[in-house]
Amino acid sequence: MQQSRQASGTITLNGNGTTAPILGIAPSTVTFSDTEVGSTSTGIDVTITNVSADSQTLTSVAGGAPLDGVNFGGVQNCVGVTLAPGASCAFTYSFHPTTVGLHSTTTTISITTEAAAAAARAGRSVGVRALAVPAATVESGIITLSGTGIETTTTPTPTTTATATATTTTTTTALPAPGANLTFPLGLALIMMLLGSAFVAVVRRSGR
Repeated sequence: MQQSRQASGTITLNGNGTTAPILGIAPSTVTFSDTEVGSTSTGIDVTITNVSADSQTLTSVAGGAPLDGVNFGGVQNCVGVTLAPGASCAFTYSFHPTTVGLHSTTTTISITTEAAAAAARAGRSVGVRALAVPAATVESGIITLSGTGIETTTTPTPTTTATATATTTTTTTALPAPGANLTFPLGLALIMMLLGSAFVAVVRRSGR
């Protein structure tokens, strides 16, 4: 009868446990359209969303202000709010270039929720020994802001002024040619001379 043999071996299993995210921060890159120097762009939101299954109260918000506060600005409505699952608040950034050219900066947003804060406050158990204080879960993200400042030169549109041009019509009358129009005056003079001579002759005859 054949004796069976049993083979043995060691199987190694590896894995990494992670904590489910509580908040989502997006987008991580904000690019503004070209903006004229001295004006302010339309605001762009970086949205903070509660991606957990429970309501979360945002107890602490750190950072968020752009490192370059000269060309970028921002406001937010997240401090102290309670977000239901799927609800969100926002950091709204704007671009107001002071010089022409590309400007870029970063900012870090760090948010602590009430659940994480409660875990951080847990220190002792009713018992004889202290328990380790759980680390607070802080959701954070690095946001990159960039935009190009431009300078618009306005070329004035030439205005057309209607100028009335006076048109002078000169009617030129031709001067008479030498000897023209003299026929009638000479004929009349000749008749008058003949009549005068006849009158004189009549007077002389009468005198005799």
